[in-house]
Amino acid sequence: MSYPAPAAPVGPPPYEPSRPTLLATAAFTLWPVLLSLPMFAGMWLASQWSDQYTAGLPFHAWSAEWVKRTGHLPLWNPEIFGGMPFVAAGSGDVFYPTWLLRFVVPVTTAGNLSFFLHYILAACSRTCCCDASRSDGRDR
Repeated sequence: MSYPAPAAPVGPPPYEPSRPTLLATAAFTLWPVLLSLPMFAGMWLASQWSDQYTAGLPFHAWSAEWVKRTGHLPLWNPEIFGGMPFVAAGSGDVFYPTWLLRFVVPVTTAGNLSFFLHYILAACSRTCCCDASRSDGRDR
């Protein structure tokens, strides 16, 4: 079975931006900014029903205070159940890069900035992965 040839040669799409990656990055940065507007008003982005509010905030605040007070990472939390491993139990994210923000800004602000940075990193990673996986042979 043969198929008829197309009537007109297939050309480029009617509109393609000159810098699609830059445009996509700008669009995906705008959305996190809109989601983070409560942060700019001084509110915390996590809701009061999330685990970031009930467990994350106390653990983050405690670990930041511990390091400021003692000068080393909290391996053990003596204030829970008469003593409990802190790092090994997964209670704190002391080896995660955004943990260092807690030494520069308050814990709630560090949490907000961490959320915001994750939105931006996810959008940029998605754009770069989709751009790299393009198989039409055009220059990127």
